[in-house]
Amino acid sequence: MLDAEGVWSAQDTTPSQIDTALRELLIAQHARSEAYAPARVLNLVAVVDREWRGEIYNRLDGVGRYHPSRLVLCAVEEGREKIDAWVGLTSEGEARAGEFALVRERVVLDIGPRHLAALDSLVDPLKRKVKV
Repeated sequence: MLDAEGVWSAQDTTPSQIDTALRELLIAQHARSEAYAPARVLNLVAVVDREWRGEIYNRLDGVGRYHPSRLVLCAVEEGREKIDAWVGLTSEGEARAGEFALVRERVVLDIGPRHLAALDSLVDPLKRKVKV
């Protein structure tokens, strides 16, 4: 499992700051160990009521090997005006000698109802672009 250095959080942040944090976390993880490779299969964006954020996150975290590569969980809270974010890197286990361990990215955004009108511009910078 990745260590605690694979976590970032901020209050009153922006999508570009979150994207930068994701890139920096991945670069730092790669510098610590090249055995951890970011998964690049599926982005999942979930919009939930803030009250259910923990429950939904736990259920999505429990889907086993079918985890999305990058989860963006948007928790909507009535009256919220600013964006708070938490970003974490996770893996299913330790990388063994000569093997890779997949790294999955988790983004939790606390947003307000007013952010929903521009959800695409909020989430688009956070979707991992896969180059083929």
